[in-house]
Amino acid sequence: MYYKKNHKKNIGLISILMICGLLFITLLLFSWGKSLWQSRKREIAILEFKKENERIIQDNIRLKETLEFLKSPQFKDKWAKERKGKVNPGERVLILPSNKKETLMESLDNLSVSEKRIEILKSRPHREQWWEFFFFEENI
Repeated sequence: MYYKKNHKKNIGLISILMICGLLFITLLLFSWGKSLWQSRKREIAILEFKKENERIIQDNIRLKETLEFLKSPQFKDKWAKERKGKVNPGERVLILPSNKKETLMESLDNLSVSEKRIEILKSRPHREQWWEFFFFEENI
């Protein structure tokens, strides 16, 4: 009789210990999995930050180059010429006409000889205008 009573107590105690052990192992596995998942998420975030840093560095380099260009004398000269109509000393401005389809004879009626020559020159192709500008300027 004594054996049966103690045996039932031992089986109950062993069952409780096994259940507690299984719960403890499950809890350990769950926390280990959660830790691995968080570690992976951190690695992904670090990789994204590294990519973002690289992109920002490239943007920074590009913007520095743009800033250097904007501070350069060539840009300032070009900007002043295009936007403000300024010219360097000794330079002359050549304005090439737009392609208006006005008859040449109508525009030449009330002009002097040099103005007529300029109007005729405007009706020519651009390359001829440049040629005339560089090599035959004194006649204009």
